[in-house]
Amino acid sequence: MLSCTRMKFSAGILAIASAGLFYSHATAQLLNFTPVVDEVALSGHVMPDVEYNRLNDEAVWQDKSGVVWKCPISPKTGQFDFNSIVRLGSDAAPSNGDGSTGNGPEWVLCQKGSFIVYTALTGALSVANCRVHTVVPSGIGYKNGNLRTPGTVESGTPSGTQDPQDSDPLIGYYYLDGAGVRQVGWQSASNTTLSGRLPFVCSSTFQWGLGIRKIVTATEISGQTQVVIYDPTLPQAIEQVTNHTGIVADRASLWASPEFGGEEVVMEQQSLPSQKNKVVQVALYRKVSGSWKQFATIDPPSSTGYDEIWAAKIMVIKEASYICMAVTGKGKKGSEIWMSTIVPPIKYWMVAGPDQGVTSTDPEVYETNSEVYLYLGQKAGKQILRAVTGL
Repeated sequence: MLSCTRMKFSAGILAIASAGLFYSHATAQLLNFTPVVDEVALSGHVMPDVEYNRLNDEAVWQDKSGVVWKCPISPKTGQFDFNSIVRLGSDAAPSNGDGSTGNGPEWVLCQKGSFIVYTALTGALSVANCRVHTVVPSGIGYKNGNLRTPGTVESGTPSGTQDPQDSDPLIGYYYLDGAGVRQVGWQSASNTTLSGRLPFVCSSTFQWGLGIRKIVTATEISGQTQVVIYDPTLPQAIEQVTNHTGIVADRASLWASPEFGGEEVVMEQQSLPSQKNKVVQVALYRKVSGSWKQFATIDPPSSTGYDEIWAAKIMVIKEASYICMAVTGKGKKGSEIWMSTIVPPIKYWMVAGPDQGVTSTDPEVYETNSEVYLYLGQKAGKQILRAVTGL
């Protein structure tokens, strides 16, 4: 299905003087790939920001009325089974619009199974009434309902660890401290007295590592935003990954990379003030002789003016790491969805775009018994497309 032509973006070894590192911004291979896109969900439900659980073959989302829904997915066909949909609650804080949290429900993965966390309202729409809420199946045994979180003027936008082998999953969330500063706190799902907070203020979204019980985020250090890793089990252990000058560290991801024997690898989305802080490239880092080194960069691969990376996500499939990117551009209709490898020479291929009616900027991976797809929630939330990845 895949055939190769070569496309040279830029070549050579470039030095970052501020970090004293060397990295490859090397020749890339553009793969010829014919997009295969179909419609997987169209119903009376408005389904923004759907999150997929590949372990349980389920999806979760919240609608504009604050109702949280869970729906099974056929592992054979990948289709939603709307006849078996479950209503989990009706108290979710808005995920978009005025007074919103910016995020809907999320899955937490652990040894005992999977459960859901979301931001619930205990009263009228107000940050003071936001709480972290869990929906835990009875067989797992963790607390079900609103969690008591420290310094609760507001707490919400939760997410949890992503390790199916984790015997004690952790939940992270935002809250306002006594001075009104937005902080990140965390607590154990099995022991709610085991908790803490990050000892710094995040300048970007925090994320749990894939299969790694650590948080990766960005914070300001000496006037520059840098990517850092924080281990809640070692409260003073803060690893600085980057040492930028003139680059804004946007969202970052952390995972155990099969390409490097399970070593930790970090992906950083980089923006430039000179380009109005739009994300213009992705940088990849790994440890070499105990120090973090940048080993590759990935530019928006489009040649048609789609030059801004709206979202870049890591997926590990069949013992290999891939990046899926939603790419947009000024004045452009819709978005392009690209896949890439992580080890130079980088291989790119486009799996969907405006010609297939794609407007999604938040692709999610889902694997059936026979195919790996990217599920693409359209901007109106009334339709979900899926694209064959070719993996």
